[in-house]
Amino acid sequence: MKRLILAVLFLVLPSLAHASQIILIGSPGGGNQTFTVPSDWNSAANTIECIGAGGDGEGNTANTPSGGGGGAYAAISNLTLTAGGSVTYAIGTDATSSSGNILNGTYFNGVVPAAASLSCDFGRAGTSGSPGAGGLTANSIGTTLFDGGSGGNGSQYGGNGGGAGGGGAAGPSGIGQAGGDTSSCGGSGGGGSNGGSSTAGNAGTGGGNCNSGALGANGGEGTGGTGAGAHGSPGVNGSNGGGGGGGDPYFSGGNGGCDISFDASHGSCGGGGAGGSGFANVGATAGNGGTYGGGGGGVGGSQATNGGGGGQGIIVITYTPSGGGGGGGGSFATSTASLAGFVDNYGDIIAWIAGAFVLLALIKLLFAGFAAFRLIKDKYRPY
Repeated sequence: MKRLILAVLFLVLPSLAHASQIILIGSPGGGNQTFTVPSDWNSAANTIECIGAGGDGEGNTANTPSGGGGGAYAAISNLTLTAGGSVTYAIGTDATSSSGNILNGTYFNGVVPAAASLSCDFGRAGTSGSPGAGGLTANSIGTTLFDGGSGGNGSQYGGNGGGAGGGGAAGPSGIGQAGGDTSSCGGSGGGGSNGGSSTAGNAGTGGGNCNSGALGANGGEGTGGTGAGAHGSPGVNGSNGGGGGGGDPYFSGGNGGCDISFDASHGSCGGGGAGGSGFANVGATAGNGGTYGGGGGGVGGSQATNGGGGGQGIIVITYTPSGGGGGGGGSFATSTASLAGFVDNYGDIIAWIAGAFVLLALIKLLFAGFAAFRLIKDKYRPY
C-alpha cells in the first residue's frame, strides 16, 4: 500500500508545480541583448516560443498600396542552459522593406538568427504594388513552426483604389491569415492570427466614384472564430487576434487586435485594416498591425502618408523551477528520499483514510441499489 501511495504522489505532484513565465519584448530593433538564466532553471521542463515582427503596409505609391506580412511562430522544448549563465537574444522591429535586415530578426540563444536555438522569421513590407510576404517556417528555427500571413495584394487599381489589408501573425495554434486584396474603393480587412478558426481578411467593394454603394471590408477572425474588426467610417480595431476593419471610402482602417495565447496581455496579433479610397485619388490612412507580429495595412488611394506599421517580435519563456529554487513561489519538486520518508511515517494513516472513503462509497452504492430495488418492487406489486 505504501508503494502505491508513493507512486500516486509522484504522478500528482509534478502537475501541481508552479510554472514561471518570462516575456521578452524590450528594445525591439536594438540588436543583441543579454538574458540571465534564472537560478532555478530546469533544463528538463521548459518551453521557449517566439513570434517574428510584422512588415509595414505600403504608403503613397503609383500603385494601390499592398499590406505587410505577419510574423512566423516557432517553439522549442527543454533547452539545456546553465543556471546563472548568459544567453544572447534579439527582439525584431517592424520591417520597412521587402528584404529586411538583421534588426528585424527575433531569436534566442544565438548571435544571429541562423545560428540560434530558436528563431522566428519576420513579415516583409508591402512595396511597389507587391504584397508583403509573411514570415516563413523555412527561415525559422524550432520544433513547432507556423507561417505568418501574407499581406493583401494592391496591384489591381493603379493609385486610385482602397488599400490592401495586413497579414496576421502565426501563433501556438497555427498559421497567420492573409490580408484582403485591394478593391477599387473600400479598404480591405486585415488577416486574423494564430490558426484555429481564424480567417483571412476580406476585400472591400467598389462603387460609382467611390460614393455610391462602396464599402470597406471586415477583418479576419482570430483563432477562436471571433474578433474581426468591422469596416466603417473609420474601420474598427480588431480584438482577440482578429484583423482590423477596412475603412469605408475616405476613412482610415482599424488596427489589428491581439489574443491572449501567452497571458492576459500578450499573444498573437492580427493585421491592420486598409484605408479607403475616394474620388480623384483622395484616400485615407491605414491601420497598424497588432502589437506582436501583425502586418500593417496599406493606405487608400494616393494618400501621401506611410502605410500602417507592423508589430514587433516577442519571446516567451515558460519553465517549471527546479527543486530548491525560488521560481516566483517555489516548487513542488520534492526529492525521492523526503517523499518516501513522508510515506513511511504517515502511509498507514493515509491508507486508513483512503480505505474509509472507499468504504463510505460502497455503503452509499449499496443503499442506492436497495432503494432502486424497493421502487421496482413497489411498482410491480399486485393489488
